[in-house]
Amino acid sequence: MTVAVPATIVHGKLHVAPPQRSAMQDALLVWPDGPVTLTVARPQATRSQQANAYYWAVVVQALADHTGYTPDEMHDVLKVKFLPKAVALNAANGRVVGDFVIGGSTTALLSFQFSDYIEQIRQWAFEALDCDIPPPDPEWRAHAEQERREYDQRRAVQAGAGGVPRVEAGRGHGGDRRLGAGGVEPSLDGREGGAGAD
Repeated sequence: MTVAVPATIVHGKLHVAPPQRSAMQDALLVWPDGPVTLTVARPQATRSQQANAYYWAVVVQALADHTGYTPDEMHDVLKVKFLPKAVALNAANGRVVGDFVIGGSTTALLSFQFSDYIEQIRQWAFEALDCDIPPPDPEWRAHAEQERREYDQRRAVQAGAGGVPRVEAGRGHGGDRRLGAGGVEPSLDGREGGAGAD
C-alpha cells in the first residue's frame, strides 16, 4: 500500500499543505501499526504522448516492416537489446535455479532516457539492419535535452550537499533482480512481495 501526497521543500524543510496532510492522515488510519518507509522524490516527467506515438508508429513499425515481426514482438526485442534486465529465479532454499535476461520497462524511463533509448535503436537499426528510421520532432528532442540538464543539475546539487544521489533508470535500465520461490521478489527485509516489482 502506498500513500503519495504533493509537498514542497522550502529552505530544507518539507511542507505539506493542510488538505494534503489531512488526506494522508486519513489514508494512514487503516494501516496496521509498525515501521514504514518515507520516500521524498521530485516529480519526473515520463515520456509524452507525442514520444510514445513516434516510438510505436515510426520506430517500432519501421523495424516490424523491415524484419517481418509484429510490432509487439519488435518492442520485446528492443527492450531485451537496449533495456536488459537480469533476473535470477531462486528456489525456496535460496538456491538459484535459473538466470534469465528480459526486457526492462520503457514506461519507467524519464523523457530524456526514452529519447536516448530511441536514439540507440535508430543508430543500431541503421548500422546493423540498414534501416533508416526518420528522426523525432526536433522540439521534442530539445525538451528531452532540457530535462536532462535539469536532472543533471539536481544530481550535482545533491552530490555537492553530501546527499547520496539515487540511481535512476537509464541505459541498461532494470538492473539485477533475484526472485524467491514462486517468482516473487523478496523485499528489502528478506520477505517475499517487496516493493519495486515491475
